[in-house]
Amino acid sequence: FGGYPLFQNLIVGGQDAAGHDSTNELSYLCLDATRRTRLPQPSLSVRVHGGSPPEFLRAAADLAREGLGLPAFFNDDAIIPVLQNMGVPLSEARGYAEVGCVEPQVPGKTNGYYPAGFLNLGKLLSLTLHNGTDPVTGEQLGVVDPGFRGFRTYEDVVTALDRQLGHVIRLIVIGDNILDDLHATLDPNPFVSLCVDDCLTRGLAYEQGGAVYNYTGPNSVGLANVADALMAIKRLVFEERRVEMEALLAMLDRDFAGHENARLLLLNRAPKYGNDHEEVDEIARTLATRILTGFKEYRNPRGGRYEPGLQSISAHALFRDAVAATPDGRTARMLLADGGISPGQGRDRRGPTAVIRSAARLDHREASNGTLLNIKLSPQSVAGESGLGNLVALIRTYFQLGGQHVQFNVIDSATLRDAQLHPERYGNLVVRVAGFSVLFTTIDRVLQEDIIERTEHRV
Repeated sequence: FGGYPLFQNLIVGGQDAAGHDSTNELSYLCLDATRRTRLPQPSLSVRVHGGSPPEFLRAAADLAREGLGLPAFFNDDAIIPVLQNMGVPLSEARGYAEVGCVEPQVPGKTNGYYPAGFLNLGKLLSLTLHNGTDPVTGEQLGVVDPGFRGFRTYEDVVTALDRQLGHVIRLIVIGDNILDDLHATLDPNPFVSLCVDDCLTRGLAYEQGGAVYNYTGPNSVGLANVADALMAIKRLVFEERRVEMEALLAMLDRDFAGHENARLLLLNRAPKYGNDHEEVDEIARTLATRILTGFKEYRNPRGGRYEPGLQSISAHALFRDAVAATPDGRTARMLLADGGISPGQGRDRRGPTAVIRSAARLDHREASNGTLLNIKLSPQSVAGESGLGNLVALIRTYFQLGGQHVQFNVIDSATLRDAQLHPERYGNLVVRVAGFSVLFTTIDRVLQEDIIERTEHRV
């Protein structure tokens, strides 16, 4: 959680229990206060729906142009049905709030266990390609297929990935449930329990299942990288036969040393998620749905369900040294994709409209712990009245396509590079990492590079 965020999420807009728009004078005052103070805390979010006043969305988009990474935008028309599918009545679902980053909940009634660990999809792919062995440590961490004789088809790769995925999901659930039991037994919190319904009525602490709604919300990291890698294997290994599978695995084990041309082939020849390419987007959708529905087969000790999400916070940077080279052309020292459903850094080359079309192809209805989409924009591209209109249209379009959430870094990479060289000049420079904004000069070099390497789009 680079930058020491407080994860306090102030939310404006939205609607009341009857479905009427809740935007009021205070909503605009919060936007204005954020603009005046230019502080990264508390995180400011806006809820948008089909009946939101156009001037409110326009005012929020105008604030986003300030380059604070605030506000984050949430789509009521996508999130409220998600909560209903989780068993929340419509009147309560309309009053949802976001926890910290992008996790929707009913305030004062929910123990959602956010976030209940991170599934490292890059590591999962490495285990798949090495029959359960981690190429970084040499340890057997995954399932071993005793009859494994190599990958003869793309379907063999997908089947092996499914096998490892089921194993890892089960391990995460076991770990989460052990932690849940320990908190309930050893560390119940009476003060929190007093503030959450129905702990008093049920005679149970918050950690023991006293809340009305009890969820566990694990998240997945690196979806774009694995989708891109599977696309590269499908296209370049099994369809075009440009590289043999055994040769690809050998290159990965050597981190592409001596095989830079082959790495560039994987990086540039195969389509990448985030460019409105239906085939690779479908791979991402299928993988994401398998992960999300796989978790939902389990329950927690508080009598609730697993409700997973697609977000990384800053775990995509944390995982960098734990993941070997991958078939998407990523070397072992490169970061996994940021956000949760954002494209790999620098791989989205067809503009922000292509990014939102790719992201919207995922099944957001299954991501009940939220989805997180980062988009980086050039300040010049959103300048003036036309730029503001384009930004509003981009948000509206993504939400009409079914996306849950989007947020923006409106800053150019040259400014960020200068801030690395002269941090004393940029003490008030705020950027968006994932579900939170921070002062740029307070985060480490790895996260700084992550934000710099994200594609700088023009609307």
